[in-house]
Amino acid sequence: MDCKPITSLAELDCLQSAYLPHGELVEPRKAAMQLSVRGRNILTQLHRGSCLCGRVHFETRGKLRGIVYCHCSQCRKQSGHFYAATNVQDDSIDISGEENISWYEASEFARRGFCKNCGSVLFWKHKDLDYISVMAGSFDQPSGLQGESHIFVEDKGDYYRIDDDLPKYAKSGGGVVVAADGQD
Repeated sequence: MDCKPITSLAELDCLQSAYLPHGELVEPRKAAMQLSVRGRNILTQLHRGSCLCGRVHFETRGKLRGIVYCHCSQCRKQSGHFYAATNVQDDSIDISGEENISWYEASEFARRGFCKNCGSVLFWKHKDLDYISVMAGSFDQPSGLQGESHIFVEDKGDYYRIDDDLPKYAKSGGGVVVAADGQD
């Protein structure tokens, strides 16, 4: 059987028939955990997620950045606390239900995407960059994501402490580009 490169969990049917002995059938998520293709664990390469009501779904391909926790006032006001986001290249995410996404132009540099039905905060997109930030809490479990750093800690809410050992930046830092980086 000829199999094309894997671009979604749905395509694991083709993969499992090519790699599992005796035509053994395995549920696709189990197959993802059991199989490695060209030395890469599939589970670390494909991730799925959605909004709360399920009208917006997404699937990412490739490595995800560690979680950056943003404590700026915009993220706090939109989410009710702080953002926890990873990112992925624009050409490595497929979104279904895009008609249910409302984009809020938060600044002249970036916009924020959320489900217009349930209000789930899903995405942050800088207008000039070729990647999109995806909220960590919107991924199906297990996500395999881990914290990487905190940004805009000078702006954090006064009602909580940051007690972990992750790097902390007063503004942006650690190579994370944010909308404020484009301002003078």
